[in-house]
Amino acid sequence: SVTYLGIAGVLAYTTDVVDLKAMEADPFYRGEEFVTNHLIIPMVMYQTWNFFACLLVAEFNDIFMIGHHFVTGSLGYFGFYPYLHYKGLFFFGVAELTNIPLTIYDVFKRFKDLKQKFPALDNFVQMIFAASFIIVRLVAWPIISFDFWVGSIKLLMSGEAHSNFVVCYFLVSNIFLTGLQLMWGQTIIGKLLEALGLSKKK
Repeated sequence: SVTYLGIAGVLAYTTDVVDLKAMEADPFYRGEEFVTNHLIIPMVMYQTWNFFACLLVAEFNDIFMIGHHFVTGSLGYFGFYPYLHYKGLFFFGVAELTNIPLTIYDVFKRFKDLKQKFPALDNFVQMIFAASFIIVRLVAWPIISFDFWVGSIKLLMSGEAHSNFVVCYFLVSNIFLTGLQLMWGQTIIGKLLEALGLSKKK
């Protein structure tokens, strides 16, 4: 799922599968069939699956992950109307690229024999994940979020928002999701420094 979403996001930015100029001109309400079919529908399905997995399987019961999956899935639902397809290219697409090495890391974490058999690959995947997370989710994410906030506030002040509730829900959700990125980022950077021998393990 994350590979599909990541590739779809990259294709949207690098090919003509969407009309980027038209989306830039109307970043909030310009809808694109490609975004609906290849980002929103897969994301809603993926987050619904994850939400119930975290809710029903004791091993995955984590309040932050449950909240993350619920909020992200609900944002996807509002995207059907359409809403915020332009920013969805990054948040639902490109940002998911970081989860590809994370998924491989989780495979090594769960299957210890693979980790022991391919330790170099395990370490490499962890480094790639950490680097991609820092670049995409700790650097690019806040920059794009800032632009999203400026645009959303202007939309509310202009009185042209189709639904003030939806605009405000996206803003509050962005605070929550950005907070999670920063929380996870702190842990990831700490582990990266330990792996590089720049920080002592507690």
